[in-house]
This record gives sequence, C-alpha cells and structure tokens, in this order.
Amino acid sequence: MQITIKENSIGVGHLYGVLYQAVNLTDYFTVEIEQTDFNKLKLKNVRLKEKRPYCGNHPNACDVTVGRRERSYNYLEGTDWVSFNDLVNDVCDLWSVNANIYTSVCWLRKGNQRRIRYGSSKIRMTNFYQWDNKGEDSDYGIYLGRLAPPSEYPYGTPGEYRRWIDDILTDLNPPVEHIVWDRATMAYMEVDDEVESWRDIINAGKKVRNFDGRTA
Repeated sequence: MQITIKENSIGVGHLYGVLYQAVNLTDYFTVEIEQTDFNKLKLKNVRLKEKRPYCGNHPNACDVTVGRRERSYNYLEGTDWVSFNDLVNDVCDLWSVNANIYTSVCWLRKGNQRRIRYGSSKIRMTNFYQWDNKGEDSDYGIYLGRLAPPSEYPYGTPGEYRRWIDDILTDLNPPVEHIVWDRATMAYMEVDDEVESWRDIINAGKKVRNFDGRTA
C-alpha cells in the first residue's frame, strides 16, 4: 500500500506513528511500515494475526470451492482488505490527512476523499471477478472530522468485515488539543480542558462542545 501525503497535511512521521498504533490496537492485523520518501509511506506485509482458511483477495462469492479453503494462512481475503482500508481511512479522516493511497489492486483515497464503495467487474472470458481499480467519482466521499459509513462491497466477498471505531478513536492520542470523539453524536467534539487522551475525557465524563460552539 502506497501513501503519498500532499501539501498542507500531517507530517509523514506523525502519520507513520498513528497508523502503526491504530493497527496494533485492533489486535487483528499486523503490518510493516516504511518511509520511502519525505512525504511517502509504504505499508507492506499486511497480515491477520491468526491463521484461518483462505480463499483469496477477490470480490464476489467464490466460484471455485473444491480445495480452495483446505489450508489456513494469515493472508487477508477480500472483505478483510475492505476492513483494513476503512481503518487507514478512519485514521486519515481523524487527522484530516490529504493523501493519495492505493495498492496494486485498487485506490482507497484521493486527497481528502475516502473510498466508500468497492465495485467489481468480471474478468474477460472467465467466470472470475476483479476489483474496480479506481472506481467512479460516486465511490468516494469527504468525511473529515466525522464518521464515514462502512464501505460497501460485493455480496458474497470472502473474509470478515470489522470496524474498530470506539477502540481506535478513544485510545489514540488526540490530533490537536481539546478534540475528542463523542459516541452519542458520532462526531469529533471540542473540550474545554486539556487532556492526555480521549479515554480520559470519556472516563471523567467531561462536557464537550460541537465545533459550532453548542454544548453537548
């Protein structure tokens, strides 16, 4: 996975740290992150922490069933990749990251727009499907500072979709002072007192206010 950070955005070292921390908090994925340039990161060897029967990273249901799930691996299947992509985009939205993010299979972010829909198309002269690489404009949306819906993907795609919103958003350090994730409104809020983490805010039951100044 290649990440190219654009101007007027978070520093590459900062994004490196929060992405690595977010993946570890899931206790589900493992990843190696490498800084390849002053504004570029490479996420490689993304794996599941525990092995399970593996079919493949493809969209839609499996057409070939005999012998496909006899062995277990740590590789991600199609829906697992959608989960991982959503995790990366959740972190980017949290820190208002302006970046292009893509893999050899598909794009998951264009600037401030995250991928929210992954389509597929049949490979010519076969019964197999492949992921739509860049998708359509309607497959992207801007969700900076707010929660995006779970990404859509073809029915029957193998794997398991998971989301770690509460764990990630409450355990990562706040992106700027006085910002906290509020479960009730499903949005980022501003708080009056300086805190070390969002978990401190939630445990203390502190009052927060919306960005427009309304008290929550």
